Amino acid sequence: MPSPVTGVLDNFNRADTATNPPSSSWSTGVFGGTLRGHRVVSNQCAEYNVGAGDYYSWWNVQTFGPDCEAYLTVATKPALFGYVGVGVRATTPGVNTCDGYEIEWRTLSGTDEMYLYRVDNRVYTLLGSAVAREITDGDQLHLRASGTTLEINVNGSSVATRTDSTYTTAGYLYVYTKDTTVRFDDFGGGNLVVSETPTPGGGNAAGTSPTAVATSAAGGGTAAGSSPAAAAGVAAGAAAGGGQGGGASTSSAAGGGTASGTGPSPWVTVGVGGAIVAANVVTGAVVTVTAGGATAGGTQPSAPDAGLIVTTPFDPPTPSLSATSSPTLAGFDPPNPRLEVV
Repeated sequence: MPSPVTGVLDNFNRADTATNPPSSSWSTGVFGGTLRGHRVVSNQCAEYNVGAGDYYSWWNVQTFGPDCEAYLTVATKPALFGYVGVGVRATTPGVNTCDGYEIEWRTLSGTDEMYLYRVDNRVYTLLGSAVAREITDGDQLHLRASGTTLEINVNGSSVATRTDSTYTTAGYLYVYTKDTTVRFDDFGGGNLVVSETPTPGGGNAAGTSPTAVATSAAGGGTAAGSSPAAAAGVAAGAAAGGGQGGGASTSSAAGGGTASGTGPSPWVTVGVGGAIVAANVVTGAVVTVTAGGATAGGTQPSAPDAGLIVTTPFDPPTPSLSATSSPTLAGFDPPNPRLEVV
């Protein structure tokens, strides 16, 4: 996942600041000192110009990690031999004993280059070799740390990875520059978290599935279809007699038939009389339920009755259900359950 998964922390869209730091959420001097920091200039961030050297600022609101990321947009690239960079896992910012990891993007007379450093008490160790990559105004520079893997990304594409196990605890995010003309914008970052959504029945739904399968049963038949929901699987069960979906797939009975779904999330279970027994759906999901054993998008094990189509997008908490015909749903007990908004 080379693109950032966390939001922008500071877009610098506010009045200019005469001195550093850019706001109270920032502190100056990751490795000690308070003079060489940054300030807001024309809704971007620039060096607080007090002389030559490195300029460091760190986001002081909280620590992130150990699995975390930091990124920025290069609004104006540095002049020759200048650079811009971001850092993660800074342990004790504000003193010379600070440790962490940082990516530096330097302007050269030939092709520009990137350097990934481990910083040990302000001693810089290059991890691997330099990466040749030209800087263009508007490029997004992105450093991600996950376990012992450090990944360099530009504009949502992976450029290089390095492995180092020296620092694997949470720390602060920071930026640094060396050039009075460089400008950066849209600084962001945070924790890398894989979310897990609980479902009825005690199961958990987690992960992504760009193509999911939904199955349901009426009289022993199955209906299978795919969901265009970009980051979720769908498991939809048509239930009669109190069937309930839960866990990574759903299963319910209708006149002895079974319904099961392979997608972990989201799902919807419909009971007799149109009651929605349980649902966990996202905007953009589409569920198709057929009757009498017809299979949507596949084989037809038995002759179908009238098809019942449940269409969306679902928009929680109440999906919109509509029937395209007057169906006879064989195999349900009692027969002919109807689907409606409850």
